[in-house]
Amino acid sequence: MVNVAFGSHGDSGPYHGWVMAYKGSTLQMLGAWNASPNGQGAAIWQSGCGLSADSKGNIYVNTANGDFDLALGGQNAGDSILRLTFNGSAFTVADYFTPFNQQTLASQDNDLGASGLLLIPGTRLGTAASKTGDIYLVNLDRLGHYSASDNSQIVQYLPGAIGNNVTDDNFSTATYFNGSVYYIGQNDNIRQFALSNGLLSTLPIELSANYFGNRGAQAVVSANGTHNGVLWAIECSTGGGNGILHAYDANDVGNELYNTAQANGNRDAFGPAVRFAVPTVINGRVYVGGQNQLAIFGDL
Repeated sequence: MVNVAFGSHGDSGPYHGWVMAYKGSTLQMLGAWNASPNGQGAAIWQSGCGLSADSKGNIYVNTANGDFDLALGGQNAGDSILRLTFNGSAFTVADYFTPFNQQTLASQDNDLGASGLLLIPGTRLGTAASKTGDIYLVNLDRLGHYSASDNSQIVQYLPGAIGNNVTDDNFSTATYFNGSVYYIGQNDNIRQFALSNGLLSTLPIELSANYFGNRGAQAVVSANGTHNGVLWAIECSTGGGNGILHAYDANDVGNELYNTAQANGNRDAFGPAVRFAVPTVINGRVYVGGQNQLAIFGDL
């Protein structure tokens, strides 16, 4: 089954968040789900991150600003983390989590759905971060629903954990490797958090020396099993300048191994980068899609 999600273009209303299911072999449409059927908004954009799915066949989706009345028995699911099940023809909301300040997030354009949900390998935990840089760690089997007073019903809530200033928005979906969770917010360092005994460190254990500007970045880790981990991320330069591909030691992002601005001249330049783009690493090569060209990096 192929699942496709979308919301709006440039927040131009009216719009809804949608998830649509297609048969993989024929692309026949099997079903669709609307995140705000009796309201509006709740777009599914996740800063370009795809939907998440587990081995039980559940689909997880983060929605953005919009109407919310799930706690009152309604069907509108703005600013929520949702677990969806599919019976072959229809989706059902099997579980959800909505922050206590959902209405404030929606009114101030601070989407919870500005990032996707990372399903942390080897656990039944998931993590996402809102545009405000608040990190949520949830139990995938018991998301917690909604409380009007606080977020104590989830595993862990770290308000303002990403960003150096209140205006430093987050658009980053988390990346995981070897007990570390990484976020790269807007105008922020890479923040490496430790996951131990089912909880994240309240402060980063390591920070990159450099900052990532507009929209931050989405990272990916390449490794030989649990060894030789390298975290890759693309920095978008302002004003149309060359993007920069960075490589860091995944065990300590304070140790940068390489970036494409280090070579003399334009040997490694790939032109302006695309926001939210993720490097693809396979067979010893790194593929980077820029605005005007595809660059392939490997050993010389």
